[in-house]
Amino acid sequence: MFKKYIIALFFSVAVSGLMVVYPIKTIVLVITVISVYGIIKNNLFALSIVVLLPVFGQLLRFNLSFLGGGILGLDIICGVLVLIYLIQNKLNIQKIFSDYLFLPLLIFLLVALISLLIAAGNLSIKQFIVSLLYLVRLGIYFLVYFVSKEIQDKQFKFDLLMISGILISVLGFLQYNYYSNFLELGLYKEGWDPHISRLTSTWLDPNFVGGYLSVLFIMLVSYLLNIYKAINKTKLFLYIVSLPVFFVAILLTFSRSTYLSLSIGMLYVCFMQSRKLLVIMVLVGSIIFLSSNKLQNRINDAVISFRAVFTEKTLSLDPTAKLRVESWQHGLEIWGDSPILGVGYNTLRYENLKRGYAEYDKHSSGGFDSSLLTVLATTGLLGLIFYVWFFYRVLVVSIKTQSKHAIGVIASIICLMVHSLFVNSLLFPLILVPFMVLISFIADNKNSLNNISNDYNK
Repeated sequence: MFKKYIIALFFSVAVSGLMVVYPIKTIVLVITVISVYGIIKNNLFALSIVVLLPVFGQLLRFNLSFLGGGILGLDIICGVLVLIYLIQNKLNIQKIFSDYLFLPLLIFLLVALISLLIAAGNLSIKQFIVSLLYLVRLGIYFLVYFVSKEIQDKQFKFDLLMISGILISVLGFLQYNYYSNFLELGLYKEGWDPHISRLTSTWLDPNFVGGYLSVLFIMLVSYLLNIYKAINKTKLFLYIVSLPVFFVAILLTFSRSTYLSLSIGMLYVCFMQSRKLLVIMVLVGSIIFLSSNKLQNRINDAVISFRAVFTEKTLSLDPTAKLRVESWQHGLEIWGDSPILGVGYNTLRYENLKRGYAEYDKHSSGGFDSSLLTVLATTGLLGLIFYVWFFYRVLVVSIKTQSKHAIGVIASIICLMVHSLFVNSLLFPLILVPFMVLISFIADNKNSLNNISNDYNK
């Protein structure tokens, strides 16, 4: 017992000293140590860390200048989680191989690897290593799904996601009130877009945080429509209070891609679960639209820009829309040069720099304003086919399952797919990892898995 006190005292002094010199790095170190212990001892604790880490967002980001990239605290924890999971399940690895999502994920990763190997001749050794590490990271994120699937307590996972959303929203309100001008903060010097008077929370991007909160909002609405009569009043009250928190945070992002994806996802929920909710949604949306001049301007600019795209009057595009259209054009041009296997996974930063399409120090230069276009340009038509196959299989199982989360999962996927047409959200780590947890809600439905297996064997 005395030895334990000595160790605890030594650890506390060491942490206190490090906090003075390296506060952020020390926080990550402590979280990592606790996570390793927790992962070994308790899967629920491990998943809690993974789901709640996105709350810290870009605050736990470390720039690795010697590699020309960066790493998130989430990357470290997910790596530790997956490594320990694989070690603990070495005798039962068949569970991963037999999963209905294993094949599309494996083939996509192989296509991405082949595309990168083919592109290696055009890359420096450092560029190739960085791109390869990002591919390894993507594989680790995919494996989080298999870890989450091991935890059968869906309610626990659902509540974790909601808690993460509430914390991100609250931090977003604080950021919106006190740190809303990125120009004054000088964040553009570090590669971030110069957002002004928009909720970005700790993610430093209104579009990504808006997309994530939209997914949680849709999941919560769908869930409440299913079980509001069956849960206790205290929990029902907390869920209902969470809805306006999410909704207000989403509004303050002033992200048009978020508004559109949320609307389409909610339309599916209304169609499947409550037509009356559609009337309420239209009324609330109309009132909010008419009461906010900034919101009206954002929507009107979007309508004008939409018309301009189809009439090819690019001068009518607002600045944001113009940059987005240019990003799409660049993506299609790059894909056109390598249509089958693309230019190599995660090599867009170098490709954009070589062609003069982007500045190296911009975080957005590593992808286009569309996840599907980013996948198409980097892994070609083959990569896109298997990437879409992955989402298709999730949708098929969600449709077949009787889970109370099924409609919410389908609507969330629809929301994310629409969102990813305008933002690279499907490959964004802070969204992708929670999404892997979300789709595990319907992964253990044996009837659905048998049905999909039978469908593919016909």
